[in-house]
Amino acid sequence: MKSLSIILGIIISIFIFTGCAANMNNINNISKKEEYSKLNEITMIGYKKGTQITYRRSTLAQCKVDYKLVSDKVLRFAFLQEKFMMRDIDIKYITNNSEPISRVLIVRPALYNCVSKLVDVEVTLYDIEKVSQKWKNQEKKDSIKDLTELKDSNIIYRKVLTLKQADIMKKDSDVLAESIIKALSNVIELPKVKKDLEAVQKEQAIKYTNCYNAPSSDFGLWQKNNRTLCIGSVGLQKAKRISSKSNSSILNVNTGQQYYKINNTTCKDMVLTYARGTKEDKEVSLKNSYKNQILKYYDNKCKVEKIDEVNFISCEKDKTKEYYLENSKIYEDRIYDKNLVQMDEMCFDKLKETYTLKKDTQAWQTIYGSNNLGWDTFGVNSFTKTKYDMSGYDINGWSKEGINKYTNTRYDKNGFTKDGDNKYGVDKDGWSSVLNKFVSVKSVNSNSNNPSFKVRDFESTSKNEIYNRSNYDKVYLRKENNGMRLIGEKVIKNNGKKVKIKKYIFESNEKDYPIFNLKNPKGPIYKSIKLEKVVEEKI
Repeated sequence: MKSLSIILGIIISIFIFTGCAANMNNINNISKKEEYSKLNEITMIGYKKGTQITYRRSTLAQCKVDYKLVSDKVLRFAFLQEKFMMRDIDIKYITNNSEPISRVLIVRPALYNCVSKLVDVEVTLYDIEKVSQKWKNQEKKDSIKDLTELKDSNIIYRKVLTLKQADIMKKDSDVLAESIIKALSNVIELPKVKKDLEAVQKEQAIKYTNCYNAPSSDFGLWQKNNRTLCIGSVGLQKAKRISSKSNSSILNVNTGQQYYKINNTTCKDMVLTYARGTKEDKEVSLKNSYKNQILKYYDNKCKVEKIDEVNFISCEKDKTKEYYLENSKIYEDRIYDKNLVQMDEMCFDKLKETYTLKKDTQAWQTIYGSNNLGWDTFGVNSFTKTKYDMSGYDINGWSKEGINKYTNTRYDKNGFTKDGDNKYGVDKDGWSSVLNKFVSVKSVNSNSNNPSFKVRDFESTSKNEIYNRSNYDKVYLRKENNGMRLIGEKVIKNNGKKVKIKKYIFESNEKDYPIFNLKNPKGPIYKSIKLEKVVEEKI
């Protein structure tokens, strides 16, 4: 069957047929300047524009899918970055008002042969020392645009690497990164390898958990793009939000709860409960801080220590200890924002230590760190350097012989063996054929989506009852000629009989902002409201 060639543009989503071929010549200008023979710093850019694709007509749809997968993998630089860092080559990042950078490596999938499943990757090293001098005074987008307009006279070295699609697409494959390093090593004097891969990965993990640029308005939990979960200034790597629920218990405040699981042996999971209003909104005034609510619930049987505006609270009720981090923000004698983070004892103690000693980012905050029992997230014990602790048990409490640490039998407390079999015949849905009923038991090896501690839900209320949802029998929106209104209806009774309806009518407190937030689904439903009038209607 006849093959066709097409060119893909990065900005458009359709194929443009053309007879032109991409310029894919190898170039070596290293001998032009002595400084080109060495590489001490670099930035990397991925570029898709101008990819030539060969395919058969009948496979066009599948080729489009395959090309996207392949190109995404080609432009993923994690492995290449690690290999540069192992040689102590300084990785530079382009930001707003960047410092000058001497070299850029531009990687581009130049040709994708969908018929033979081969990929030609064009790797070009440019001299950008002069080009980047002006970056101190321009935005990141303009600096990146400069890199897309580099001339051939800036090229130090270009090499086209032909690789098998299957090799590129293998999980955790570093074949492309290895090929690029090998090509550069053949023509440039790269520094020798000074660190092993694990050391580099640990350094990067610690760097990613830096949370010192956290939004000043947020104490609670917020997540960076790299899945780092920040608790104030302390970051924890590899976090995933399992659930998030919001409610309108206070009409002018954003309230809710979020549950996170973390790939960390010290802090496995956390729950955030929050009530967040706007500092400048004088109508926002919360009735109690979470600290006062907690002390009341536990009959003051709590220990409270304040560190850097964060209350570390440990309490005991019914012989069970529970742990919280709490912060409330006050302005003009009004509590307008409060956050409560719940966790287990081990996590609480480590966070308290970190806050107290004001320690910099540490290994325990990453997947490579160990908890106080010596376990890391890979199930290796730091004291024995094996998968078993000094007593011969693994991270889940099983010996090599399949004996459970806590029951001293072949079964754990829920009746499961090391291999996941259950003596009660419990299947994946929780049905026990032995007990002839559903039972809520799980193996310790299962990834339960339930928190490892009991979650307490402390409800927030406003000082002004008119903003509490519980004050009304019905709340709804009504469109009027001059905009939307929020209506809270309260039924008034006399001797148990409904006699009238009292309507509290709220309007937007901000002239240019609608009362109902349609533009930002992640924001509060009602941003800022004020009472316009109260109307009574007889029934």
